[in-house]
Amino acid sequence: MAKSIVVVTPVFNDWESFGILARELSSMAERNNLALRIMAVDDGSSIPMDQPLSDIDHLSHVETIRLVCNLGHQRAIAIGLVEAHKLPDVDGVIVMDCDGEDRVEDIPRLLEEAHGNSDAVVVATRASRSEGMVFKIGYAIYKRLFMLLVGTRIDFGNFAFIPVQQLGSVVHSAGIWNHLAASICRSRLPIIRKPCPRGARYAGQSKMNFSSLLIHGLGAMSVYVDMVLVRVITAICIFVGVLIAAIFAVMVIKLTTGLAIPGWATNVIGLLAILLLQSFIFVFTSVFMLLNLRTIKTVIPAADGPHYIDAVHMLSVSEAQDE
Repeated sequence: MAKSIVVVTPVFNDWESFGILARELSSMAERNNLALRIMAVDDGSSIPMDQPLSDIDHLSHVETIRLVCNLGHQRAIAIGLVEAHKLPDVDGVIVMDCDGEDRVEDIPRLLEEAHGNSDAVVVATRASRSEGMVFKIGYAIYKRLFMLLVGTRIDFGNFAFIPVQQLGSVVHSAGIWNHLAASICRSRLPIIRKPCPRGARYAGQSKMNFSSLLIHGLGAMSVYVDMVLVRVITAICIFVGVLIAAIFAVMVIKLTTGLAIPGWATNVIGLLAILLLQSFIFVFTSVFMLLNLRTIKTVIPAADGPHYIDAVHMLSVSEAQDE
């Protein structure tokens, strides 16, 4: 019996690339005896899909889910996963971008890694990157900063296979609303990493700019915001200890030695006292922020995601061929 897989992909005005992706997925499904279904999440596109799909006769269905507004690709993916979770007789979900940078030929490799590890999420790590030097340097800095603030590493993106056994846990995780990869890391689900090179874009230019990348990075940290606050509070407490020790050392030098220059001790202690007061204020503010986070109701994609769906259009393969 063919393995039943759903491909969830967000689309924002990139219908040309989506058409190419659908054709490649159809060919791959035929070669690997897969029952493949596509869920394209239309993230509030301003350009309609006006070109009919072709050469997709080996796909079971192509479904477009139009959102009421542009939510961003992470939230579009979250809603797609929620809708995929509702389908019966599905073995798992492949999450991938539609622009070609997540290569269709790597899907069988992810599924092969999942064979015999039915509870593991298989993620694609980048064996090679095609971005410019500035992006690579910025990405390296981001990874180290993330490790410093969170204490863990994220070395993969959206391209992943999620088995149906774990899909319920994923769609009920609040973190996927902001960052899928960070949420998978935090979920403590078993993860298998598979190196995959980045592919070339099918068409057009990347919509990612510095602001988008910064927001994406902050989205990952938001999944761990409580842990970030704990680490920041710990660092500030250590800094407070250093300040107190410095004030004590200045007082000892002033009272027990003749090294003091008139007025210097007062100025130094005054400066250290200001830093100490600011540190105490920051610690108390961070503590109350952390406590407040424990009481705020968060968005649960499984419950809240469907409210953002405007329309669902099921395009059967036979309909696509007739068009």
